[in-house]
Amino acid sequence: MSKGELSRVEVLARVRSGQLRVVDAAVLMRVSYRQAKRLWKRYRREGAAGLKHRNSGRASNRAYAESFRCTVLRLVGEKYGGAVGARFGPTLAAEHLTSEDGIRVSGETLRRWMLAEGLWSRERIHGTHQDRLVKKLRRKQIRSHAEANRYLEADYLEEHNGRFARVAARREDYHRRAPGKAALDRIFRLESERVISEDWVVRYENRFFQLEAQSRNYAPARSKVVVWERPEGQLGIEYRGRAARWREIPAPARPVAQQHKAVTARKAGQKKWVPPRNHPWREAARRQMARKARKQTEATQRRSWDLSSAAP
Repeated sequence: MSKGELSRVEVLARVRSGQLRVVDAAVLMRVSYRQAKRLWKRYRREGAAGLKHRNSGRASNRAYAESFRCTVLRLVGEKYGGAVGARFGPTLAAEHLTSEDGIRVSGETLRRWMLAEGLWSRERIHGTHQDRLVKKLRRKQIRSHAEANRYLEADYLEEHNGRFARVAARREDYHRRAPGKAALDRIFRLESERVISEDWVVRYENRFFQLEAQSRNYAPARSKVVVWERPEGQLGIEYRGRAARWREIPAPARPVAQQHKAVTARKAGQKKWVPPRNHPWREAARRQMARKARKQTEATQRRSWDLSSAAP
């Protein structure tokens, strides 16, 4: 039974138990009141089996004869079957049944039969031709490029275009014009963004390029440029969409670390030098401490003045 028929059994069971009226059951089953009364009558007489569709299990009046079905499946298995990748799909098999065996059967009908018999699984190969050309070549026992080209020109292309070609709704050509060589050169290249150093040098892939001074398209230091490279190895540098002049230079020498003055170590037993009391370092410290003490004294006096003025 279908899901809808099982739902009707549940609703009419509630009518039998007294939970629902027939008119309410009609609303739940989404049928008219007269149809609900007929279903209720069949349910009381035959039970749940009475709600099953009368044509369930019967063969269709338009169904093919069983002998015809067996003949078709035998031909498919013998002529158009085989291993995965070599076997014909339902659509292609239906075409060859018509052209080679004179048997007409729709692709969808053959699909259901082949699925039920295990002669085909849902294999999808994307593309307009899919794998039909390969299977046709194998069917014709074509094993060389010359034979394949002759078959394409004489038979396949005409048949394929006759089956899949469609007349355009309008005669206008809406395809975009093919880009020119300059546009293609800008498309098929790698681009990387680099920052100009303070001495107008651009580093790219461990190579160094010195930008040359120019009146137009001036690229200041610390600004960004685009370094592009084509598949054949040609390089270029652009600043704000315009080409910049440059020349490759050798890698600059690494800066030598500044030699710090060596500090002579104190001899063993030598005392640490302590500046005398009248040394300028000590004098500066004494002045800073005196200034700090003076500020504290002034702040204390201001607070005392504020308290005396505030007294009654």
